[in-house]
Amino acid sequence: MKPHVVSISWGFPEANLSKDDRDALQSLLGKGEISWVAASGDDLADGGNVFFPASSDAVISCGGTQISLSPDGKTIQQQTVWSNGVSRGSGGGISRFVPVPDYQTKVTLPTSTLSGNPGRGLPDVAAAAAGYQIVIKGQPAPISGTSAAAPLWAALIAMANAQRDASPIGQQFLASLYSTPQLYCDDRITGSNVADAFGYYANGRGWNACTGWGTPLPGIVDALKRI
Repeated sequence: MKPHVVSISWGFPEANLSKDDRDALQSLLGKGEISWVAASGDDLADGGNVFFPASSDAVISCGGTQISLSPDGKTIQQQTVWSNGVSRGSGGGISRFVPVPDYQTKVTLPTSTLSGNPGRGLPDVAAAAAGYQIVIKGQPAPISGTSAAAPLWAALIAMANAQRDASPIGQQFLASLYSTPQLYCDDRITGSNVADAFGYYANGRGWNACTGWGTPLPGIVDALKRI
């Protein structure tokens, strides 16, 4: 019962992990037959100290958006970067320890707001992360986080795997995403992941360090099937 896709909501500031810890985790994540999908974190730009394992070049890093609906609640009117404007929101930035991977070499990446150096940019994609309703001790409560975006993307990949005639997608998605993002993502998202005095990364069309390439397009499962 070997898994073909794994969703990870755990993350740790990469600067707070030893090189041995990062290397040990990377040795597990480097298995190409598994699609690893991780939350990019909920601490906004956070001074450039991005989260691992989302910053691994073997992982699909997922940022978050928040959605405004039409009065009838059936149509998305606007998507913005998930952020409360103070301390919580879509994590993203530039790794200080993972170099720019091959699939990002044709993307204009900003330098780290902390080190000023190039590195692996994250997130890669995004999904709705704000306003989920859960129940705690019998009482309804809203909760937000990129830990909701990661399992959503993992589920889409799992659905595509179930319909593929070929082998599971594994780690082929990132190369396909960065070469043909228009097949998978909607990048019409506004806002930024400002983090108080630490600075922020600008959002905009195309890849950015707030929401990556954007949120899943309708028909995403069919597109994933063809990788």
